[in-house]
Amino acid sequence: MTRTERARFVVAAVAVTGLIAACGDSTPATDGPITRDSAADRPGAAEARVDARAGEARANDGTPQPDRVPDQKRTPDGGPKPDGPLKDLPPKSDLPPKPDGKPAVSWTVAATRPELAMNTTLAVHPTKPKTIAVKLEVLPFMPVLQVLTSDNLAVTATTTTIKSFSAGMGFSEMGKGFGYDPGNPTRLALLSQLVGVSGPPQDSVLFATSTTSGASFSATTLQTNPFPPDGLRFVGGATSELFVRAQHVLQSSTTLGASWTTVFSDSSKCLAHGDFAVSPANHGTFLLCCYATLLRCENKVCAPAQLPAGVTDVHRVELSADGQRALAAVDNGQVLLSSDGGKSFTPTLKLSAGLLVTRLLFDPRP
Repeated sequence: MTRTERARFVVAAVAVTGLIAACGDSTPATDGPITRDSAADRPGAAEARVDARAGEARANDGTPQPDRVPDQKRTPDGGPKPDGPLKDLPPKSDLPPKPDGKPAVSWTVAATRPELAMNTTLAVHPTKPKTIAVKLEVLPFMPVLQVLTSDNLAVTATTTTIKSFSAGMGFSEMGKGFGYDPGNPTRLALLSQLVGVSGPPQDSVLFATSTTSGASFSATTLQTNPFPPDGLRFVGGATSELFVRAQHVLQSSTTLGASWTTVFSDSSKCLAHGDFAVSPANHGTFLLCCYATLLRCENKVCAPAQLPAGVTDVHRVELSADGQRALAAVDNGQVLLSSDGGKSFTPTLKLSAGLLVTRLLFDPRP
């Protein structure tokens, strides 16, 4: 497999409370996964802590000030020595790579907003990476579903209210999916499950869409009973299609939810709740997480994927744009890679104990 065919992907393993953007060269000098590890565990951890403090000190005109640490001399692990006079450091992008040969990734804070420091869901415009939409957290004492939109990474933003609720005891909200239509980014879709809302049980599943880039939304209830929804995804390709999974039932819509078609409904093959992924190259090819089984379907023919021995839970899955590569997150923080469209998987990454993979992403570039 050539270098350009290898999977470039990002594993989101921890919740991030601020909005951050990558800067510098976004293409790694070496192949393989990029993970965000703990600053306390990686080489140069002391340097990371100093940079965090220095980043808070800025001139009144917004001009960044040089990062300063004691002495240019460095310890063998890449960190600065604590003694000696203060000297300017070179830009982070000029720092030497980590000992494992992988390039250091530099991050800068694009914006700081109190409403982003909560349980939010980020959607990024498919062709304009600085244009974002963020589903804000619905709080028990303020049960209002809102979306923040911005064309400059939340430096300035507009907040749109989708719906207010009459909350009962034990109110909570769980986002089940939010994103842009890859083929028509003026369209967005959102799915949310609400607990403790006054009214009929079917009102607990809210489905909202926008045809104005998030400036306004239309909200309705989505009937997935008797099974609560597991997730919503926009899938691009030759045509864009919206997919929703509710236990063993997978449905699709090409009309932004005005009508739905059942794609899969076989409880004998996957009686479980979980994540799913659909191939942008062929919407008839998809993967369903079914606890210890990962079911692969292609043109209505389904069979379990071949997984390494000992896998007891598959909880996240993703397919590349060409449909040939797939990622699966399994128990104990392990990530599996497939090069045959999800038919078989081999281990490719093992995270530190206690870390849970919450999202898998392929680099959309060829």
